[in-house]
Amino acid sequence: MGRKRKFRGLEEELYLLEDDPDHEFRWQTKDGRIIKVKDMSDDHIKNTIRMLERVQIHRSGEGYSFLNFLKGEMAIECCEREIQQEEDFYDELIGVFKCELKERGKNETN
Repeated sequence: MGRKRKFRGLEEELYLLEDDPDHEFRWQTKDGRIIKVKDMSDDHIKNTIRMLERVQIHRSGEGYSFLNFLKGEMAIECCEREIQQEEDFYDELIGVFKCELKERGKNETN
């Protein structure tokens, strides 16, 4: 199996196998199963999007609350950059699942 591009910090993991000829994203569920995103049911994808959005909000909130304890402009700027990178990371991750729903002619609500 090739190298994985893991999206960290989750009970479940999404990764792209670099030697995968189809360059398809695969989701590793918390029970250890590895499935292609394209093989996930619509409901599973929608639930995953909602879970990722909750995690994103929670982690951003933790980051911003941490800013209250920092002193110094460089420390605050560094932390803000980290928060923004994490938010961008979740946006990209959520985008993978939204794109799959869009390709199916679905959206998060139908």
